Amino acid sequence: LEVVDDFQSNDGRAILVQLSLVNENCEMCIETKKKWDTLVQEFHKNKEVFVSRLECDARDEALCMRIYEDIPTIFGYPSVIYGSPYALGVWYGNRDLNSLRNLASRLRAPCSPIRPDRCNRKQLHQIESMNALSVDDLDEIIVTATKKYENDYAEILRAIQNKREQILQRLEAYQLIADQDTQKLQQELNLARAVAKSVSGASYLFPSQ
Repeated sequence: LEVVDDFQSNDGRAILVQLSLVNENCEMCIETKKKWDTLVQEFHKNKEVFVSRLECDARDEALCMRIYEDIPTIFGYPSVIYGSPYALGVWYGNRDLNSLRNLASRLRAPCSPIRPDRCNRKQLHQIESMNALSVDDLDEIIVTATKKYENDYAEILRAIQNKREQILQRLEAYQLIADQDTQKLQQELNLARAVAKSVSGASYLFPSQ
């Protein structure tokens, strides 16, 4: 496995990392170790994505704690994080070897000062402009952008929630109609059975075999 220093300075590559434990009580961590060792070996020299496995109760505990602080949506072990090193997310998809291999193959190094080959003209111009700014000015840009992101994200969540409630209301209406139709059909069926029984004396509670 590659060391933590490589994870922190990975030449601007995209990230695909498992947060795991060496504790024997984490059976899933033990079961997936061989799979991740294989994945790390396959992508060891890849120039687009950095693949690694962190031992969060051993050598990599401090780094894992920082990651948990930055990504509050991580729950339990083992967990998988991926994406740009500047904006990591949690992977909720399949975790079999082929799925992880396909994910790693799709990841690409993002635009950054150390990977200008991944930048378009606009991004290169932005980097050039930002390089001329002071640290305080950059901090202000980051704070402003973060607030905008949080506000936009909150607005998106509200829109999703509203849409969800509308869909649920429609489903409830459709369910009510379906229940009413089912009740009508059941009443007709029961009536037919009752008439048949009165005529023939036979029971039609259950279909004949």
